[in-house]
Amino acid sequence: MMDWGTIIVSPGYTTLYRKYLSEAIDDESKKLFEYLIKQEEDHCVIIDQLVSLLSRPEEWVESAEFGLRKEY
Repeated sequence: MMDWGTIIVSPGYTTLYRKYLSEAIDDESKKLFEYLIKQEEDHCVIIDQLVSLLSRPEEWVESAEFGLRKEY
């Protein structure tokens, strides 16, 4: 399955925040950009999970009578 979170969220803001982190001088700024990077990474995970949950019913209905299905 495609990694939608990384495609939609990560390339832009995570890269930008990493750049700002590397340029940050004080600890408060560094903590801020580390926090923002973590938030963007978490957004990627959430988006991937949403895509998985939204696409599973379509996949399951197509072949519901064949084999065992993973629990949601």
